Amino acid sequence: MSHETYDIRVFDRIESQTTDGDRESLLFLKELVASAGTYAYLEIGSHLGGSLQPHLLDERCTAVISIDRRPASQPDKRLSDGQRHVYEGNSTARMRSLLAQLPGADLTKLTTIDADTQAIDPESITERPALCFIDGEHTDLAALRDALFCAAVAPRSIIAFHDRGAVGRGISAFMRVRGGYGNPLPDTIWSVDLGGRRRLDKAQRRPWLWHAANAVGLAGEGAALTPLLWSAARALRRRGS
Repeated sequence: MSHETYDIRVFDRIESQTTDGDRESLLFLKELVASAGTYAYLEIGSHLGGSLQPHLLDERCTAVISIDRRPASQPDKRLSDGQRHVYEGNSTARMRSLLAQLPGADLTKLTTIDADTQAIDPESITERPALCFIDGEHTDLAALRDALFCAAVAPRSIIAFHDRGAVGRGISAFMRVRGGYGNPLPDTIWSVDLGGRRRLDKAQRRPWLWHAANAVGLAGEGAALTPLLWSAARALRRRGS
């Protein structure tokens, strides 16, 4: 990540399943797209609206699109086999009520769609978001489907995936099918830039590594291999203890 610091307290009022590192990464991406002027933001999987907060508060953001089919539960690769992630009180009305209590939030620019991306015509999204965030069903197939939808809506956007370790194969498949410039960001965010090359270099400690990985078409495999790397690191720590 760059030497800039970001005030992650903007996420504090509404609960969000993001780490401090994730929040810095999301704010970094927000500032990157905002540096080019006003922008629109699209998010898949909003639940309580925690990750919508920075964009509703930013005057440079002209439109916020939240897509969430609002399931009571759904499959989740982060859980044991057969378990489902339960979302209590998962409704758009509840999310809007929480966001309405956020001082300075402009809810007039918020559009909510209670549907799965496979049931939405990309042409029905009239805005062309500069930044898309995928945080819906945490399975490889859903991540791939949601990313293809984002690419159809905004073919030159930056797409950020949450929990890259859980949906790494979906990210890898997306990059093989659609292309783009892939980079890991702290803590669990993976970004794919469909509209440029090396815009995210300053977020990397070793940008040359990701130049090479993207040049030979292996960047997406970095997301897919994350769980294996985590397992190897844990095993090495156990040996050393």
